Amino acid sequence: MGESHSDPHAGESRSSGSAKFGALSVALWAVAGIVLLAGQLSVALIEQPHTAAQLTYAAQRLTAVKTTQTQTDEAIEKREQQIKRASALETQYAALLTDLLEIAKVDPDARTITQKWKIQQQGQSQVQEQASKPSPEPQSTAPSKPKTSPSSAGKGNP
Repeated sequence: MGESHSDPHAGESRSSGSAKFGALSVALWAVAGIVLLAGQLSVALIEQPHTAAQLTYAAQRLTAVKTTQTQTDEAIEKREQQIKRASALETQYAALLTDLLEIAKVDPDARTITQKWKIQQQGQSQVQEQASKPSPEPQSTAPSKPKTSPSSAGKGNP
């Protein structure tokens, strides 16, 4: 045991061995990092055309969506204008038909038009239907005989 304490070079060999081990581990970590970076770069280079194609497709889709949105906005605006025009026409037709119904009370030609085209005010159709129907007559239970006029009875027609 005494020998190990007396050798002045024995401590140097141990420290140089651990220094070599430390340098080797740092070198291995550096090589591992380089391999990892090289792998990531190679994957990036392989995927670059695919990524570029995806970006191009996404840009095309975005352009298509913007075009569709613009067309939809224009169509909605046109539809709103058509609705406004239709409402204005409906108001004009309602006023015209109301005037026609008023004139039909005194003018036979206007009355003919309203009857031919069945022009009525809303709510007026039910009142007119009830007024035009004859009141129900009580029905008798006895069988009715066909009515014949004296002129047709003599000619042999029943």
